[in-house]
Amino acid sequence: MTVASEEVSFAQRWLWIFNTIFHQAVAVVTIFLLWLFFENYDSDNVFLWHLVLSTAAVR
Repeated sequence: MTVASEEVSFAQRWLWIFNTIFHQAVAVVTIFLLWLFFENYDSDNVFLWHLVLSTAAVR
């Protein structure tokens, strides 16, 4: 039988919080870059799609 409220160490909790903050920062940077690309290039530009797909692949 598994106990639902297992004890979580301070280090585990800190790493979970840091991991969440890191992923949110990556998402914000990705959205900012996509907005920047679409704002500055025409949608039929091949270079725009290269930037968008490269950025999406990193995520």
